[in-house]
Amino acid sequence: HYMRALRLEEKIGRVEQCLSSLEHVFPRNRSHFFWLPEEKEKFHRTREHRGLADHLYASAQYEDAIGVYQSIMLFDSTQGSDVGGRLNAVLHCNRAACFMAL
Repeated sequence: HYMRALRLEEKIGRVEQCLSSLEHVFPRNRSHFFWLPEEKEKFHRTREHRGLADHLYASAQYEDAIGVYQSIMLFDSTQGSDVGGRLNAVLHCNRAACFMAL
């Protein structure tokens, strides 16, 4: 459930711990955790791009930041995805702050 946290940045340590724990189980139960590699990759991509977008915002490059925040929200646009940007409420708030700053 941590992976679906709306305030993902507050849960990053727990999400990483959860993913690590699942990886230890994954080789033995591959059929149950078929989704793990993709979700882990989305989580890391979300974190990386969020850092870039936050930097762009701090540098007053609001239009570029909006584009990055928007792209993060599409990371989990596939059905059944849980950890990408769409479910992270902070991304929506940060994108809105960029619009307000324009």
